[in-house]
Amino acid sequence: MLNYDLILPFYKDNKYLSRCLTNINNQSLLPLNLIFIDDGNNEKNLKNKITKNLNNKIKIIYIEKKKNEGVNNAVNDAFKKIKSEFFYICATDDIIHFNFTFRSLKILSQHPTSAFVFSNICINNELNNNKIKLDFSFLKKGY
Repeated sequence: MLNYDLILPFYKDNKYLSRCLTNINNQSLLPLNLIFIDDGNNEKNLKNKITKNLNNKIKIIYIEKKKNEGVNNAVNDAFKKIKSEFFYICATDDIIHFNFTFRSLKILSQHPTSAFVFSNICINNELNNNKIKLDFSFLKKGY
């Protein structure tokens, strides 16, 4: 069985939060835990908002910081809370396609000496309405 925890550092990115939670809930393979790092947002109801909109099969591990310490510190704190064999780090504005985590974890389980999986990505730059595609030519289908 493929189990993973999803790490989500969050700082004042409310514009994408609802879509992000929907993407998480719609995965073909749900994370066991959502490690949500409230990185100094100081929103009174943020934890309730996350809990209310998250699939109830996913346990939330909520880390609340009083002040913003940056994404690196947030992720480092989340690493200490991982309970599953695998983990995935997600930004609020990432779009996680339906079968992405399952396919990634399947590749990792087939190659136990590999440390991680990554893929070609598309970045939607809202400031100038451009799409930036990062195509890693060394990636091979299924590897």
